Amino acid sequence: MFRRCGLGVAGMALAVAAAGAGPAFGVNYSFMTVDYPGEDVTVINGISGGTIVGFFEDSNGTQGFMEAGGVFTPIDDPLQSPNGTSANGISGNTVVGWYNDANTGAGFHGFSETGGKFTTLNATGAVNGTYANGISGGTIVGYYYDGGSVQHGFSLTAGTYSPLMVPGSTATAANGIDGGTIVGGFRNGSVTHGFMDIAGTITQLDDPLANGYTSANGISGSTVVGVFGDSISRHGFVETGGVYTTLDDPLALPGNTYAMGIDGNTIVGYYNDSAGSHGFIATPVPEAASAGALCVGALVLIRRRRIG
Repeated sequence: MFRRCGLGVAGMALAVAAAGAGPAFGVNYSFMTVDYPGEDVTVINGISGGTIVGFFEDSNGTQGFMEAGGVFTPIDDPLQSPNGTSANGISGNTVVGWYNDANTGAGFHGFSETGGKFTTLNATGAVNGTYANGISGGTIVGYYYDGGSVQHGFSLTAGTYSPLMVPGSTATAANGIDGGTIVGGFRNGSVTHGFMDIAGTITQLDDPLANGYTSANGISGSTVVGVFGDSISRHGFVETGGVYTTLDDPLALPGNTYAMGIDGNTIVGYYNDSAGSHGFIATPVPEAASAGALCVGALVLIRRRRIG
């Protein structure tokens, strides 16, 4: 509705792009492309400290991964069948996501993984799939489908699932969490809105440039990131204190940038170009530095060695 170790050298691109004004991030961002070596599809879903998680696609299907310090580590739930795992969120050394168990007819399940140990997550009331999207400390959030294929959000703390359905909505998804604040998206008729939930108090989030679609995907402190749709396609956004900043990777096709997660000032997500999908890491650039870079049209190509 709304989201191998020791692998040689991968290319990355660093670019500076205008993104509008925002109170916490300045005017511009630098974007660094992150591609799983040798693959055309890489998506980054979450970040904690210097560690990112997501998935890539190869001939075997969807494979989860973690990357830290230039090293890619696969994350594949041992119960997946056929190959199908996505790592969606991370907090400390715990990763959450989903895996596909289609060959046994069981469908999609959430998982949490710590130190190589996987735990399957099936939300109370789930019949047609459970998807874990985010984690903060000991609380996991996501969504599930009931027997009528209605989408419900959930939070999971100390083994107890709590449902989350925005009042009046026909579908709700919890996508991210920081402390006690949950963000996500809900559908009301044909329109999708973002939301923030603080102790049961729901605040609707709609990018002012949106044309019927806003989804909040991640939160860090008072800053929310997500995706909105306009007449072209999809754009990332950053929201702080009610001020929205559009986030478009300069290498993306028009309207093909998706902001998925945030930790501190660092935003992660993915963009699409003519070759496929690529992960990105975006960080704010001080106004003076970004202005100088824009004047000369800087586009710096760098390489980071993947150490295995």
